[in-house]
Amino acid sequence: MITRADIVIEAKTWIGTPFHHQAAVKRVGCDCAGMVKGVWRELGNDVSKVPVDYPRTPSGGNLVRILIEFLDRTVTPKAGDVILFTLLNEPQHLGILTDKNTVIHAYQPFGKVVEHRLDDKWKRRVTAYYSFRGVE
Repeated sequence: MITRADIVIEAKTWIGTPFHHQAAVKRVGCDCAGMVKGVWRELGNDVSKVPVDYPRTPSGGNLVRILIEFLDRTVTPKAGDVILFTLLNEPQHLGILTDKNTVIHAYQPFGKVVEHRLDDKWKRRVTAYYSFRGVE
């Protein structure tokens, strides 16, 4: 059984991975969705049905539809949950919560996967939290 701690530990191993749109390879390249997908895959899960061809800027609720197909929405976020952020007025960015105020994500302006505090600016961008299914 995968635990929340397993997810956080694996996500931390992605820190420093260069940003690369539509990629999901630790230490080689990933985008925000690719990092989430890659973490789940590295923990032994099948991600073959997760879409790989998506626009740099999701629109029209496409990202939300994908999330609810593979994850469960939660109102009590915990470490190891996926955070959906709204950027440019559209839910389009993902990260993994590492504790109640810290996130790991692949962020293009930083050029790589980073971990940082959820300051007020980032907290205002949070749209929803999702949990991986079957995690303790």
